[in-house]
Amino acid sequence: MRVIRHEIIKIWNLRALAIVFVLCSLYFFGANIPQTLREIRDPQGAIAADYLRHIKPYRLEQILCKEHLEWQRQFYSGAIESEDLFVYAAEQRILLEFTPASNFIERKHEHLNALELNLEYFNDQELVRGFSINNLERTNQLELTERQYTRITEVLENNEWHSELHGNLFWSFTDLVRQIGLLLIIASLALHSTLVTNDRMRNILPLQYHTKVGRRIGIRQFAAVLLSSLILSTVAISVVAVILARSGMFAYWNEGITSYLTVWGFNSLSVAFWPISFGSYILIMAALCYALCIGTAATAFFLSRFSRNLISLTIKTVPVFTLLAYMHSLVLPNRWTTDFIDRFTAPLTLFNDLYMRTGIAHLDVIIISAFVVISVLVAAFVARRERNLEAL
Repeated sequence: MRVIRHEIIKIWNLRALAIVFVLCSLYFFGANIPQTLREIRDPQGAIAADYLRHIKPYRLEQILCKEHLEWQRQFYSGAIESEDLFVYAAEQRILLEFTPASNFIERKHEHLNALELNLEYFNDQELVRGFSINNLERTNQLELTERQYTRITEVLENNEWHSELHGNLFWSFTDLVRQIGLLLIIASLALHSTLVTNDRMRNILPLQYHTKVGRRIGIRQFAAVLLSSLILSTVAISVVAVILARSGMFAYWNEGITSYLTVWGFNSLSVAFWPISFGSYILIMAALCYALCIGTAATAFFLSRFSRNLISLTIKTVPVFTLLAYMHSLVLPNRWTTDFIDRFTAPLTLFNDLYMRTGIAHLDVIIISAFVVISVLVAAFVARRERNLEAL
């Protein structure tokens, strides 16, 4: 244990900490994490709560309605008569009369009036063809899987959407997890990648292998890296937890994430694959952050074992970081860069970006779990193999 503690001290040296601080500071402000924290402290957007409470079940029913989906296809493919759109507009007016959000009604009525006045004009314009083609493609992607259909029906039947979780809190927290996840990748890679490389540059390894304890140094260094990554992720997540506690977010701990207030666009309903509370969602996201940090640390140790100097280490680290950042963007994508302009994406939800593309549930969790398991096993194998090679 004394050797492991000594290796951790070597990892957390002042120069490494300074590099980590600079890189993380650049990302912290470059990714505008302060703005995400401000959104969590002051969620706003509550003025539409009455309207959202009314519209949530309607949207869920609309998603389940195959006739409505077919109507959209006909509309965007030009197979529907213009007169039928006026009937649709009238139905929307009747729907809006049931909500007390009068300001929203006025704005919606103005939009419908504009639709009715300009419908025939727009039907004659070449510019609308591209719009219709794009929306037809998006409509085709709205076809529900059997699992989505069953789960949304269950949400309606059990009134799960009655949760009071504020939508801006849910989406801002999801954004914060994405940002903190990449921050941990940067910090873990920078902090742990130089441990063994520095020993090689100083010709310490040949001296270490002259003793029985020294011949097992690789395993101990790997254990130190794993323990160090746990410390790093715990510190980062603890700081975030304090910020969330001060913002009052934990007051929603027992609220379900399938809330009427989490509506954004047509497919931003945050319907989970199973009934899940916001507290459980927070714990799962924290576990994913731990996994990203540990997996990155194991990867950094692997790189360090095969680098003779800092130059070769840097050359190998840059493409590895690029791959890790790409994996991170797949499992925790930016909600503002999704293909659907009216859909945000969050892990563990029916309209998660990866699930929409592949049809594989929980693929984000599977990818991160596979990453950390493979990284740790490969790094452990290299540590044991290196001991045998050096002994020879």
